[in-house]
Amino acid sequence: MPPNKGMKLTKPSMLELRSLSPVFGGLGEGVMSESVARPTAISVIGWGWVAIGLLMAFSGVMGLMGSAFGVSSRAARGGPTTPFDFVFDHFAAFTAVQIVIGAFIIAGAAALLRNKRWGARVIRVAAWCGILFMIAFTTYFLSEVFKFPAPPPEAGVSRSYMITFFFLAVVFTVLFQGAPLVLTLYFLGRENVRSALK
Repeated sequence: MPPNKGMKLTKPSMLELRSLSPVFGGLGEGVMSESVARPTAISVIGWGWVAIGLLMAFSGVMGLMGSAFGVSSRAARGGPTTPFDFVFDHFAAFTAVQIVIGAFIIAGAAALLRNKRWGARVIRVAAWCGILFMIAFTTYFLSEVFKFPAPPPEAGVSRSYMITFFFLAVVFTVLFQGAPLVLTLYFLGRENVRSALK
């Protein structure tokens, strides 16, 4: 039966399509999810941490391959004992852990790009761990810098110059590497980002 000329045809709403069948319901969910704009912060943080995870995993693989050729023993290295000797003595284990951490970061970042809440949790934990590691390493390194002996006269530099140089180098490195970690935590805590996660 043809419709009356006075009858106004309207396009069915998405809610009506979803109520028709499970097929239309699933289609409606997909269309609506794609229509929701992903915050730019999630895209920037997600892809940035994908790159960080890939770099960690790649450098871990390279380190693991290098350890196959053998890292010199403590006796062969000579010199005074330092905390870094423990790292060299267990270099393969450290690089394997680094590969696993890199894989977790990649998985978390990929989940964050799909607006998954657990992905944001993984990236948040990784950022906090990075900040804590940076604080611990910087504290230890600077304590060693201030123990530098006076250089010989033929070196042409004073002890204060060397300490200032390394101190400024550490400060700029911390600012360069620490700023992205702090910004990650800041933007993941914003309301528009938290509301977009599911």
